[in-house]
Amino acid sequence: MSRGTLLDFFRDFAERSQQFLVYDDGLRSHSYRYDEVALLANAFAVRLRDSGFAKDDKLIIYSENRPEWVVALWGCLLAGVIAVPIDFRSAPEFVQRIAGIVNARAILKGDEVELAVAPNVWAIASLSQQSGGLAAPLEISSDQIAEIIFTSGATADPKGVIITHRNILANIVPV
Repeated sequence: MSRGTLLDFFRDFAERSQQFLVYDDGLRSHSYRYDEVALLANAFAVRLRDSGFAKDDKLIIYSENRPEWVVALWGCLLAGVIAVPIDFRSAPEFVQRIAGIVNARAILKGDEVELAVAPNVWAIASLSQQSGGLAAPLEISSDQIAEIIFTSGATADPKGVIITHRNILANIVPV
């Protein structure tokens, strides 16, 4: 099966009802099926578009590992929004600096990070309780930017590494 973009990969699993993610938050275990994640990702893509996001806009994901992180990434991909993931252990000043560099439209904030609440800061936990329709199909190519990953290095300013759909597919398709 040929996959030109991650959206093709998404369609491969979006209707499956098997268990996909299991998350233990320390109090209880949560389980998500493939189709549940797909519905949540679609709802997030609609939320992004309804909030004025357009193709190639940037959204910072500044959160601990959790199922909503996966939902956020797929929602960004469905909306053509470029995800900019930042390690949740990074300093808030670093996050704000990256937000300025990429001209981020908003920051998706996890529960375990310190960041001032502002109009452009959204709680990642809200992604598991959202509902909405299906994101309108988007025309993208394999060279569409999927994410920008930043590295700071010891002596230099942060530098962004551009990752395309083709880059990610080259790693996951063989698996």
